[in-house]
Amino acid sequence: MYGYTQTQVANMLNIKQQSYIRYEYGTGEPNLQTLVMLSEIYNVSIDYLLGKAEI
Repeated sequence: MYGYTQTQVANMLNIKQQSYIRYEYGTGEPNLQTLVMLSEIYNVSIDYLLGKAEI
C-alpha cells in the first residue's frame, strides 16, 4: 500500500531488518514506542496494528 521495503521501515524504526521481519511474521512483538511509530508510518491506529479494529 505504501510501497516501503522492509529495510526502509526498519531504518525508519531504527531497528534491524530481522526484527521488523519478525513483527510481520508474528514471531516477535514490537514495544509500545515501536507500535506508535508504526501507526504513524502507516497512518493507522495502534488498535488496527494489534488486530482489534478495522480501518
